[in-house]
Amino acid sequence: ETAKAALRKQMKADLEKTAGGLKRTQTKEASGEPSKEEISAIAAIFDKEGPKLLEKLVKEYGVSKSLIDANPPKDGQDFAKKFLSGAYSTDSAQGNGKLLSQIKNDLTKAAGMLKRTETKEGKGELSKEEIDATAAVYDK
Repeated sequence: ETAKAALRKQMKADLEKTAGGLKRTQTKEASGEPSKEEISAIAAIFDKEGPKLLEKLVKEYGVSKSLIDANPPKDGQDFAKKFLSGAYSTDSAQGNGKLLSQIKNDLTKAAGMLKRTETKEGKGELSKEEIDATAAVYDK
């Protein structure tokens, strides 16, 4: 118990010391509108790829060709604004089928690369070795 109390006291002191060095910031809330940087980044990709990008979106990700044909982009900026506003997406499962299928395939591939591990469950009590190891970190 003495070791736990000493560890808690040291951790509290470290937290108070660290908290003093933190800066106050303003939390930014998303407005739902794309930023100029996002529009510029997507516009640059469109300007580089041109019609190939539209073909790739349709072929590989199931973006609706009819929506692109009905509302074709004039240039990269126009494409970026339309793309980010959802003008080329559809809410139907059929329209997003290829994208969902691709995501499923990617997840299946990734799952095959995971290693099985044993999860160690704690009993809420620390051993003397665990306390000593943690205390050693703070004694440095």
